[in-house]
Amino acid sequence: MSTSMRKCNLAMILAVVAGVFALTSTFASAADELRLGLLVPKSGAGTDWGRRQEVAAKMAVDEINAKGGVNGARLNLVVMDTASQPDQAVLTTRKLAQDEEVLAIMGPFFSGECEVAFPQAVRLMVPIITASSGKPGVAENNRPWAFRNALMDLDHLRPGVKKFSSMYKLQGKSVAIVVDMKDAWAKNLGTNLLSKVLSEVNVKVMNSNDLVTFNTGDTDFTAQVTKLKRMKPDGIALAALYGEAGGLALEMKRQGLNVPVFGASGIFAAALIQRAGDAVEGWVATSAFWPQKPDVKVKQFVTDFAAHASAAKLGVVSPDHFTAAMYSNIYITAKIIQDRKITPKTPLKDARLDIRKGWETLKDYPAVDGSTSMTLNGDAVKTPYVLYVKGGQFVAAGQ
Repeated sequence: MSTSMRKCNLAMILAVVAGVFALTSTFASAADELRLGLLVPKSGAGTDWGRRQEVAAKMAVDEINAKGGVNGARLNLVVMDTASQPDQAVLTTRKLAQDEEVLAIMGPFFSGECEVAFPQAVRLMVPIITASSGKPGVAENNRPWAFRNALMDLDHLRPGVKKFSSMYKLQGKSVAIVVDMKDAWAKNLGTNLLSKVLSEVNVKVMNSNDLVTFNTGDTDFTAQVTKLKRMKPDGIALAALYGEAGGLALEMKRQGLNVPVFGASGIFAAALIQRAGDAVEGWVATSAFWPQKPDVKVKQFVTDFAAHASAAKLGVVSPDHFTAAMYSNIYITAKIIQDRKITPKTPLKDARLDIRKGWETLKDYPAVDGSTSMTLNGDAVKTPYVLYVKGGQFVAAGQ
């Protein structure tokens, strides 16, 4: 071995030793950890969203720990996969609360998961905060331990539908509702909310009693598009997630059905455009976060997230609203832990109660996805964006 190589190896060893020493001098042992749980769909229908949320949560934890942690303790994130399944969300909620003894749980993702996981958290008296579920009543029905750091459906549907109808001059015209009947969030959107909101802006629903339907996991949309072509709608109001929405878009293009589509928050994902390409050009979505917003904090977050996502082998991707909300979940919880002086020595029951109280009284937190407050029902108050696909990316409506 040459002298230069020996010097290089010695330098590397010293760097590693220095890094370990710095870490151990800040956090002496595992007893100095503050454990948070994370429930995300790393497999199944929400894989793309779930993997991004995991990257964002870990990114936030790493940033906080790099600055000395919280109250002298290191944050430790315990991640579990719900596989996009409600029954798995129940099992993992119990495991995080009982076996892992986490201070709070971030997630789960889908409304259907939250509907069954939240009651478990209430029974076990552990704070649980989703960064995505939009179905009304999910948090409200599980007070006082459940929270939703996400917009309620009507909060983003009203501005979204209003902009959609004006963009495509749909006032007085007719649209068809298409809905995924297997997904709890989409089913509620398509069967209960869309007709109401569309009527508020004088847009007629032509198939209230004969909705065009499919189920999560379907890949063949030939029959649905054929039916839509016979109906001849002026537009489509879609209640579905990005995976099935992409399949529907490709079939619409194949059959030559060229009408505007409103897809609310369920279609706001880069994976939609990656799958369907120009088949979703002009489609309208809603979001509590806009990655292209001309804001210094947002630009830095997007840049840092892209680097972390690339390292996690997700490719060079931009964060969506669910990603940003999960990042904020970690920072908000860390701030509550800091302000209430929670340490690893704080009794678990007391720490959980303090975190719950912190979320209950959250007001005007300057999150990366905008100022965030919490209502008495456990729902977030945020400002939504209306976006549409233009040139292969989501841009603010009106641009």
